Amino acid sequence: MDILKGHKSKIFAAVFIAIIGVGFGVIPYFSVAAIINNLVAKNANLNNYYPYIFAVFLGFWQVYYFMKYLLLFLIILPTGLLKIKESY
Repeated sequence: MDILKGHKSKIFAAVFIAIIGVGFGVIPYFSVAAIINNLVAKNANLNNYYPYIFAVFLGFWQVYYFMKYLLLFLIILPTGLLKIKESY
């Protein structure tokens, strides 16, 4: 626990980013549900589907981007939680 005391702000940021990631990760499921509801209602106008399709791609992209890049490069590497050997 003594190790964590020096990194409270980074741990808080990691938890906050994880919560945001989960929030955005749910968006595609609600968008697919809206698409299915439109299909069941026999709504054939493609303009009604574009925002939902965009939300699906945005949700998946956000999860990929935040979890891979922000979590790794902004939190894990600067804190030294993951040691990378330099091979020179």
